[in-house]
Amino acid sequence: MQQSNESTGGLVWWVRCGDEVLGSLSSPFGDQPWMVARFEPSDRWERVRHLFEAQAEARRLGFPEDKVSAVKAVMDLHLELQPAGEGPVIRPMLIYIEGHEARFRT
Repeated sequence: MQQSNESTGGLVWWVRCGDEVLGSLSSPFGDQPWMVARFEPSDRWERVRHLFEAQAEARRLGFPEDKVSAVKAVMDLHLELQPAGEGPVIRPMLIYIEGHEARFRT
């Protein structure tokens, strides 16, 4: 059940992959053109963590041709950010999750 931000301790979005909740995002702020938020993984995160690690490596290396498939693998998850309270579901165009930081663009 969805709750307000106040009752969820600052939680803003659930990171969803289909019916699975991979984690939560809180304390968002803008770093144009990105939104940045604190990521807290759920027990389902381990299933996809390796995809985000490969994507982060591709990003650090400047997206060499042999690593860009890592970005596509994350995009193919079709992640959604479901609000913890009121508001529309966000389907990020790009999302990076590294450690406890998430960055996304819509």
